[in-house]
Amino acid sequence: MKKVSYREYSKAIMGINSKLENVMIINISRDGDPGNADPVEMGVNWYSIGSVSTERAAEFAKELTEAIDLAKNFPYNGYEIEY
Repeated sequence: MKKVSYREYSKAIMGINSKLENVMIINISRDGDPGNADPVEMGVNWYSIGSVSTERAAEFAKELTEAIDLAKNFPYNGYEIEY
């Protein structure tokens, strides 16, 4: 399995999430002892925005779709993190 340092992994996540406002990408894999954790699998988490106008809902949907694409194409999906 390919490996990535925690520093590089964190830098990639922070860089992506700094561009998003109401959603974020997160690692949804099971953490474990080093060498015994599941490979990185990015998912999407979003903040509740409550009741909003249709225009705001469309903006949110656009950002959510962008986050989904970023999570799917995260460069370290499938990697093991080296701590």
